[in-house]
Parts: sequence; structure tokens; C-alpha cells
Amino acid sequence: MKADNRERPNISLIDEAGVGDPLQLTESTESAWIDVIQKMDKVYADLVHYQVELEQKNAALEEAQQFIGSVLESMTDALIVYAQHGYELMR
Repeated sequence: MKADNRERPNISLIDEAGVGDPLQLTESTESAWIDVIQKMDKVYADLVHYQVELEQKNAALEEAQQFIGSVLESMTDALIVYAQHGYELMR
């Protein structure tokens, strides 16, 4: 699709959309937007915190899996694991 190269008058997108008047902020709407932005910042900070926490737990899990794998690989004898109640978990 080719771009339209005809010259257009210098009109802002807000004016072109016809929403210039509703964008006039009153004290209450400005306060509401500030609250929304602050809550968005808090949610984003929480997400970053949870991501870091999840990555740390994932690294610990990978380390534990590698340890268990190396223990199992180094065993030459049979290993039978029983739960407290006496049923077989692993052979």
C-alpha cells in the first residue's frame, strides 16, 4: 500500500479525531488520572518483583534437579524408595 503524498493541513490528531473538548482536565479528573498512573506503577513494580522472585526460584529448582540427576547417575546399585506408609515410590 502506497502512502498518500498529498499535502495535508497541519491538524493535530486530537483535533482530527474530534475529541479536543472532552480532554479538558478538571481537578477531579486530573486527580483520578494521577491515581490510575500511581496504581499502574505499583502493579508494574509488583510484577518486576514477582519476576525476579520466580527467576530465583527457577534457578534453585534447576540446581536441585542437577544435583538429583548427578546423584542418580553416580549410583551403581539399585535404589528403591518407599514412602512412610510402605508403598513404593521409585525403583
